[in-house]
Amino acid sequence: MTERYDQPSDLIDHCLRPLSLDHESAAFEEACLRLSYVLESYQRRLTEAGQPVEVDFARTAETV
Repeated sequence: MTERYDQPSDLIDHCLRPLSLDHESAAFEEACLRLSYVLESYQRRLTEAGQPVEVDFARTAETV
């Protein structure tokens, strides 16, 4: 079953989970802020261009 990520924070958490980072650390917070900015900017640009903003992560290779 494919998980659906509707919010950037959900996708960021999914991507950072294998790293087992301390969620209270400054590094984790900074990574989340930066990734959130990237995802929201990308989503805004695609929406403005009239393109769909959906990616199927079920095909993402397992790296861990």
